[in-house]
Amino acid sequence: MKNHIQTIINVCFAISITAFIYQNNLQQKRILTLELDLAVHKAKSGHNFIIPPPPNTETLESCLAKIPTGSSEGIEECWNKHKDD
Repeated sequence: MKNHIQTIINVCFAISITAFIYQNNLQQKRILTLELDLAVHKAKSGHNFIIPPPPNTETLESCLAKIPTGSSEGIEECWNKHKDD
């Protein structure tokens, strides 16, 4: 009887360890996916996500964002105004 109980305990332990490893692998895949999504978002937006600018402060990004899509007017002005930021 003791031998059977020990076998049952060992099987339950093995199942729980296997489930933990499986969940850990899934979690790692989710983390990698989120990190990749963040990297893509950073690359598309040009935002560094570190320190936001103070309120009511114009940055190069916000100046460029005001320019209509497809227009090149104002890019040089924004660059000259904010190149030393």
